[in-house]
Amino acid sequence: MLSANACNNAMINQTELKKLEVLAAGDMTAMAWRNMRAAAIAEPIVVGATFYIVSGRVGALSLWSWTIFALVFFLIRIILVLRRNFEDEASQRSQKWARIFKVDAVFSSCIWASAGVVFTPQLDPVHHGFLFVVICGVAGGGVPSNSIDRFALWSPLIVLLPASVAAIAVQTEVMVVLGALGIVFTWYLVVIGLQSHRSTWDAAITRYEKDSLARRMNEALLEAERANQAKSRFLANMSHELRTPLNSILGFSELMKDKHVVTGGIDQYAEYAAHIHVSGAHLLDLINDILDLAKTEAGKLELDETDVRITVLISECVEQMKPVGRQRGTDIRWDSSEFADLRLMSDPRKLRQVFLNILSNAAKFTEGGSIDVRLDLNASFLNIEIEDSGIGMSAADLAVAAEPFVQATQNWARDHGGTGLGLALSREFVQLHGGNLALESKQGEGTKVTISLPRDRVVEPARPQSSAIAALAAGG
Repeated sequence: MLSANACNNAMINQTELKKLEVLAAGDMTAMAWRNMRAAAIAEPIVVGATFYIVSGRVGALSLWSWTIFALVFFLIRIILVLRRNFEDEASQRSQKWARIFKVDAVFSSCIWASAGVVFTPQLDPVHHGFLFVVICGVAGGGVPSNSIDRFALWSPLIVLLPASVAAIAVQTEVMVVLGALGIVFTWYLVVIGLQSHRSTWDAAITRYEKDSLARRMNEALLEAERANQAKSRFLANMSHELRTPLNSILGFSELMKDKHVVTGGIDQYAEYAAHIHVSGAHLLDLINDILDLAKTEAGKLELDETDVRITVLISECVEQMKPVGRQRGTDIRWDSSEFADLRLMSDPRKLRQVFLNILSNAAKFTEGGSIDVRLDLNASFLNIEIEDSGIGMSAADLAVAAEPFVQATQNWARDHGGTGLGLALSREFVQLHGGNLALESKQGEGTKVTISLPRDRVVEPARPQSSAIAALAAGG
């Protein structure tokens, strides 16, 4: 049963509601057992009073059997109440105690129902009236605790209906009236129990909803604060990244403007122009990264798909990064022979950017080690693994490495440059292809990036004809 607040609150999903229901059920169990403490003391006293009043008016065997059984049961209840108090709070709210409460409600109801059924035919109207009032009092007194449990709230049916039917079966005017009143009272107690149960349940759920929403709001505020700090760090880093090529462009263009500075003729102009071109291309790459990220966040990034030989694309990226690896004494290893003819429906520009981003990071943080590029095709995915033996990442860095505006290993990232957008964009590009980008890393041991693309993107090569079919075709 879900409260109206829970059903109408879009901020809490069904999974969260299930968790809240478990917590609320634990509260209900604890509340039911707290309310049972008074009954655990009162009901043995009522059993004794009943024994005293009907003693000598009903059969001794039935009276003593009922009394002993009732007292033993209620003694066990007292022991259970005391034992539960010695358990920790989590155990007190467990399903075990909820089940025990249900069993207790059934047995307790049966004890009082049996008193009405067994003793009613043997009693005169006055003493039967007393017994009936006792049974009604027990049923009504159990409502506060039994109504908390959705199963136990039906216990008045077990207690009163048999006694009421037994009274009607006597077929005297007084007994029939008492029996009819007992049936009406049973209905009343069940209705009251249902209403009480609903109110108690809704109150428990609402309390946990409020707690959950407050917790989620605090988490959202903390997340917003972290995002704001990450963006501030990103802007500070980006300003450095943008100023560097801009200063280069302005500096070399200023030199080219001053005829007195340029003494090397056309060759020096060409050299300065080359520096300006490299800085301009770097600046364009930075701006493209920022624009691509903005498009992904706005959901407007689209694929320009074509049939690509994936091994050729990876080989081009590896060859492009090998000079960077040689500068740092790092060997980039890649064998494309096994999947030389493998073709993939994909956006080559975006996949190229993914491979270059990951290879660039691997080369940047690996000195005097190795980078291995592997490709594997299974029934579900085409997996491209890029594993380096570099500095690796801590668990904290690994958790945020693929988030935009965040750079893992901040000191190293600052020493080696970069905007912190590479992995974030790579993940978005891979997910746009329906795939997944997974990171595994251990500090001081290296990092492995696995790019998994759906198997159905692989373009199956044409199957070669068998020699027999080919011979028949040639003969025809």
